[in-house]
Amino acid sequence: MNSSKQAVLDLLWNEPYRIGHWVGFKDLTALHNEWLRSFLYAEKDQTLLAHRGSYKTTDLSLFLSIHTIIDPNENVMFFRKTDDDVTNDIVNLKDRISKAERERTKTQYMELQNNKNRGGRFINTGTPWHKEDAISIMPNVGKYDCYSTGLIMRDKLEELRQSMSDSLFAANYELKHIADKDAMFQNPQFTKEIQLIHGGLAHIDAAYDGEDGTAYTIIKKMPDGRIIGFGKRWDKHVDDCLSEIGIYHKRFRAGSISCEKNADKGYLAKELRGLGYTRRVTVDTKAPVISDVEADATTVNANGTIHLTFKVVDPADE
Repeated sequence: MNSSKQAVLDLLWNEPYRIGHWVGFKDLTALHNEWLRSFLYAEKDQTLLAHRGSYKTTDLSLFLSIHTIIDPNENVMFFRKTDDDVTNDIVNLKDRISKAERERTKTQYMELQNNKNRGGRFINTGTPWHKEDAISIMPNVGKYDCYSTGLIMRDKLEELRQSMSDSLFAANYELKHIADKDAMFQNPQFTKEIQLIHGGLAHIDAAYDGEDGTAYTIIKKMPDGRIIGFGKRWDKHVDDCLSEIGIYHKRFRAGSISCEKNADKGYLAKELRGLGYTRRVTVDTKAPVISDVEADATTVNANGTIHLTFKVVDPADE
């Protein structure tokens, strides 16, 4: 095999998204390359849920084109829901507002399974609209919200948020199911003045296994009563997030970090101490307090939970 042929094969295997660049899709990133390679080469059914404006459909169109080159003898069937000559994702706005529509779509999706050849696979893409829609029965789900992809700048996200209801923004861009009345924040405002959050209290909600994710937040109450907040979530084990958490913690000059001590027997608190962080460890009244730190302040909530603010003790001083 000559070098030109090998270069083409390497491109198709490693960086097929570059073909998209050549035909005008200049905004495709390494993330789209990851999606496209999965479409082309994965062996199992998969479900890609990504926010509006993520170019997931562009990626899918590239897959349909490239697949005919890589596997010309294999068939691909492409389905979308059609209503009055308008095509859309198999799960759409109708599924959000109508239980009958959700059940009809589920039935249609299950019927499609009969069209899959032995050894074939399904690639599902779209946006979830309801917790009981057809996406709830789709396998191997990967979620990419508007914050994790980095494809939409903060100013544009704010513009989009102001142009629709909280529930529609949550469904289309955050991939969440909420009613407008249940939105955590009504009409939140974003700011570029990151100094406002300096010195805020940080918290890590750690995930170790299962379906939970790891979350890192910073909250600060301003003298005028406003609440300034920052948050980031990963579908990862907490150990895989600590490096990135450290970057955000330093960037926003956060204060002590709060974490739960009971669930993990003090594992995360020990890890944070090893990294040199000052931390607040949330324990209940029956749990023993770790002995290698000094308490700076103690607050007892009405429910009996104790919040202890600790400072790290240098082993040399012990």
